[in-house]
Amino acid sequence: MRVFLGILLAGVLGTAALAQDDDDAPKIYDIGSDVFEAGSSIDQSQTGKADIFLFGETAVSTADITGGAHIFARRVTVEGAVGQDVYAAGQYVTVAGDVAGNVTTMAMNVDIEGNVAGNVRATGSEVVLQGDIGGYAMVFAETLTINGVVSGDLVFGGRTLDFGPDGEVTGKVTLHEEDPGDVHLPERLRDRGDVESVPLDEDSMPGASDVLPSTASVVLSFLGGVLTIAVIAALIAGFMPDSMAKMRRAIVNQPGRAFIRGFIAESTIIGGGVLLVMTLIGILLLPAVIVLAFLAAFLGHVVGAYALGVRLLAFAGKGEPADFKDRALSAFVGALIAGLIFAIPFVGWLFYMALFLVGIGGIIAWLFPGKTRRHG
Repeated sequence: MRVFLGILLAGVLGTAALAQDDDDAPKIYDIGSDVFEAGSSIDQSQTGKADIFLFGETAVSTADITGGAHIFARRVTVEGAVGQDVYAAGQYVTVAGDVAGNVTTMAMNVDIEGNVAGNVRATGSEVVLQGDIGGYAMVFAETLTINGVVSGDLVFGGRTLDFGPDGEVTGKVTLHEEDPGDVHLPERLRDRGDVESVPLDEDSMPGASDVLPSTASVVLSFLGGVLTIAVIAALIAGFMPDSMAKMRRAIVNQPGRAFIRGFIAESTIIGGGVLLVMTLIGILLLPAVIVLAFLAAFLGHVVGAYALGVRLLAFAGKGEPADFKDRALSAFVGALIAGLIFAIPFVGWLFYMALFLVGIGGIIAWLFPGKTRRHG
């Protein structure tokens, strides 16, 4: 989750920076002891900071920080000490300062010069571990060069594994190679008894049965989703019968108008999020906007499914729901039919969008009755 938030915030900052007139001037926003910075060329030299989030063409962090570093740029350089983890991605990544946590990085060239107290997870063309690693190292690269001591295990997938005069691996070594001996490494390491070679052949690759979920899990997941929507719809209809009836009638009596209301409402929420991105200070509210958009879609699905169930039962000869039992039945029927239609490729997705948009439209009609035309 922390990695995801770092990527999300860095991406948002990058979009905000590109929206400004002067692309060369970094855009900096501080909140508490954290730093958010985006621009073409970034030099984070503020002292006494915790977490840093940097996004740009080149990003350099020269000051020591007590938290984590989340840096995404074409050329990344971390010169100061880092008190927690480092997450970095780009074309060239250099971590020169000592890191108290883990390092997770992806680049064409990765050079970890400082000591890392935790683990190293790196992917690239050329990876160099100059400093000592306190935990394990998992590296997938064309070439890996180890000049320090890896205290934990080493997992390597690539072609060449080189060791400098001070390079050493204390733990177990696992090599991912097509055939034993493909990875070039020193004889002193190959002769160790704890070096394991894992062949990369078709038999070792997972098949469809290993990746795809089983039929039972798909059915259980489908039923779980149907029951979730049905239970929530039944509870709302049970505790707020008049309100749910008004939302349902707004959908059934004027489905086109309800769809338009829902489309405008959801577009307003999403559009508001885009505008917040364009104003650097509004970035802090973006997560709330995202949550609001998903919540509106979910509640629209609940209301739309309930209205669908009532309508289908009416076609079957049942009248409007009079008690909780009828409302629960309507909720289950609507959720089940909606789920079955949603399972149809492409058409199901269009149906789902229409369903939650008309549901949102029904909610809008209930929230603002004075703005809508009443129909019996």
